[in-house]
Amino acid sequence: IHLKDYIVREGEIVSRPVTLGEGNLNIPYLMGILKQRKPFIHVLLEDSVPENAQASRTYAIQCYNAAVK
Repeated sequence: IHLKDYIVREGEIVSRPVTLGEGNLNIPYLMGILKQRKPFIHVLLEDSVPENAQASRTYAIQCYNAAVK
């Protein structure tokens, strides 16, 4: 699955590198769905930059680990 957070500005979706958890995508909910239905699926961080890649990865893992199976 390709994972990309986003922000909404003035009613428009803005596509730019956003650290997971700082945008509007409900990452904890999505990770819960993935853990229940497709555990161990590979997740690719889309539109990440070196400045936010590690923080995004850490947040995604935390959300996955916290999700109820």
